[in-house]
Amino acid sequence: MLTDTSRLQILCARSHRIRREALDQLCNEWSGGIDRHADPTNLQELMMAADTPSLFGDASLTLISASENYLAKHAAMLKQQFGLPVSSGQVVIHCDKIPAKGGLRQAAQKAQSLITCDEPNNKPREIEAWLRGRLELVGCNGSQMVAKSLMHHRGSDLDALLSSIDVLEAYSGDDPISIESVHAVMQGQAEEPLYKFADAFFSGQSSSAINLLYAGRGLEAQQAINALINELRKLLCSLESNDPDEIAYNAGLRYKLNPYAVNAIRKRALGMGKRCLLRLLAGLQQAQRDARRGAGDPLLVLETLILNASRVIRSRA
Repeated sequence: MLTDTSRLQILCARSHRIRREALDQLCNEWSGGIDRHADPTNLQELMMAADTPSLFGDASLTLISASENYLAKHAAMLKQQFGLPVSSGQVVIHCDKIPAKGGLRQAAQKAQSLITCDEPNNKPREIEAWLRGRLELVGCNGSQMVAKSLMHHRGSDLDALLSSIDVLEAYSGDDPISIESVHAVMQGQAEEPLYKFADAFFSGQSSSAINLLYAGRGLEAQQAINALINELRKLLCSLESNDPDEIAYNAGLRYKLNPYAVNAIRKRALGMGKRCLLRLLAGLQQAQRDARRGAGDPLLVLETLILNASRVIRSRA
């Protein structure tokens, strides 16, 4: 996806998840260092650095997350950078929307510096076809019916649809996703216990957590542990930043975080404290290792973890 004919490229996708996937692919293609910035105040310096070979290190790939207003403000300068030869590093600006005015998109297209993503347009038929393709990649019986049902429940928001596929994968386990699993998840018989389970765990409510562990079809031990570790990553990362995109990136999430959800996550993390969270992380990692190597009944391992975690959380409170 990187071109050697332009030191500046722009990547635009309204889906945070799809944009992250495209950026990950770019990073895999790059063999040198990688620098990340968000609406940087020193944009001119970053562009000059890409034009100046370093005597002390390899060329860097500079990734810049830019808002629509930021791009509009710097459009005139950026248009001059498209199509310039690569002399040192490269710069990729990524955004969810390019300003309609200013000619930035047209300039990037003319210089063949616009990176395209696997993202459908806003037409329902195009979204459904794209969603069927994503479902078939992970394994799905009756992808057309499943796609229609997901769009009925989740609408046309691509990140919401991709997050739903993640939940369906976790719920279905080794089985293909089916319309039956969609009904269970969308009606709250599967999705709700998973999130309520994590909430009960981090609230120190051991009795509720164990009851939710066996609710509905029940949660597999490894699935439940993975859900807890993902939630713990968000809590720990929220101690270092209150920016939703930065927390999601640092936590290794493949979906976008709601700003209101971030406030709740950060409030819980601050209340529990970093030392408590790190103790829980150590316990979860040990439980994960025990479950994977078959050291006893995985559910018993998880139940013991829940009880011990409850004591740690309550003593902290």
